[in-house]
Amino acid sequence: MIRIMGETLYNYDKIGRRTRLVEDAGGSLERATTTVYDDSARTITVTGKLEANQNLNPVTTDYDQLGRIWKIHQLNGGLIEHRYGWNSQGKYEIASNPYYSTTDTTMGWICTQYDRIGRVTRVASYSGAIVPSSCDQTAGLTGATTTVYDANETTITDPALKSRRSVTDAIGRLERVFEDPNGANYQQSIPTMYWTT
Repeated sequence: MIRIMGETLYNYDKIGRRTRLVEDAGGSLERATTTVYDDSARTITVTGKLEANQNLNPVTTDYDQLGRIWKIHQLNGGLIEHRYGWNSQGKYEIASNPYYSTTDTTMGWICTQYDRIGRVTRVASYSGAIVPSSCDQTAGLTGATTTVYDANETTITDPALKSRRSVTDAIGRLERVFEDPNGANYQQSIPTMYWTT
């Protein structure tokens, strides 16, 4: 089915997923994006054009059996990998930096740990090709940002071990921010107050 809205064309498959988008159809700035769904292989491939005569490399996203991204790869060989797991703290996700070979100098991983109600508690970066087994692993660690939640206070500690504590009111609006809460405890700004009329 094709729907025309101004100079934009849309094509959909039988179950309503967009398969083609053409912007400025027939015009000098025509751009097209094509999406191919392979349900049996659990992949989606997107190919696009920035200009009428310029084809971009297709990007294929592989999904696991739960519908989560497993791997993203381009025709030119670039890859991004994803891993998922659970531990006593909650779920975690591990994603690689974009790479062509595991020997690339930029090869590394980002591990994001969540608590049991889905809040991010730690983001750790690792260098090298070895996939970290958890976000608490120390081998290959290049830095980590941690977040601690305590009622209406949130304390974030960056890789340089600098901390910031933010305090919210009962409905989640920011009230005040403290730098270095475990040391000098500087209040960064005048307390924020909200009024309704």
